[in-house]
Amino acid sequence: MLFRSAQRIVAKADQAQLEHLARLCAEGRLQLPEIDVMPLESVAEALSRSRQGTVRGKLVLEVARLCWQEQVIV
Repeated sequence: MLFRSAQRIVAKADQAQLEHLARLCAEGRLQLPEIDVMPLESVAEALSRSRQGTVRGKLVLEVARLCWQEQVIV
């Protein structure tokens, strides 16, 4: 079941709820926050931006880049 409060939606992480949220996004009825991904080396800058309150949306630190999509041939 989805619960709405102000600008937040809280949902259980089950397939039906996630599919419903995906449909809402596809229909433009639900907008996701802006996401700014920064490398872990920029943690000081990320913390400073967060403390200043200048971040809109979400600020994510990338700990490790996944390379599961890349094929390595030896």
